[in-house]
Amino acid sequence: MKKTILLLGVICLTATSCKKEKFIGRQSFWYGEDVAQALVDDDVEKLTLYVDGAVVGTIGSDSYYTAKPECKEGLFVYEDKMYRKEVATHNYKIVDEYGDTQWEGSFTTKESLCSDIELTN
Repeated sequence: MKKTILLLGVICLTATSCKKEKFIGRQSFWYGEDVAQALVDDDVEKLTLYVDGAVVGTIGSDSYYTAKPECKEGLFVYEDKMYRKEVATHNYKIVDEYGDTQWEGSFTTKESLCSDIELTN
């Protein structure tokens, strides 16, 4: 009986100590007034962010920041749930309502860190 209780105790300790903690890596995207004006001048009204082919969000192209925003803010913010010491590379594409790609590239997220990309003309 004592061996069974001891074995159950070891199993419980092992099960709880193996639980992996989740962290969030963030990537924000933003642009300034000059880029917003150029988009409006080109009759672009909407932009959609795709990360690895999945839609993250859509915004009005006339949105902009007058200064670099806090990293957890931005016109688009992608959040990546990850484990400790994990690093992930993603491809992004920002497309207008006509299907034209305005920006594309890749970025790397790291657990508990935040990066930003300023989108320029």
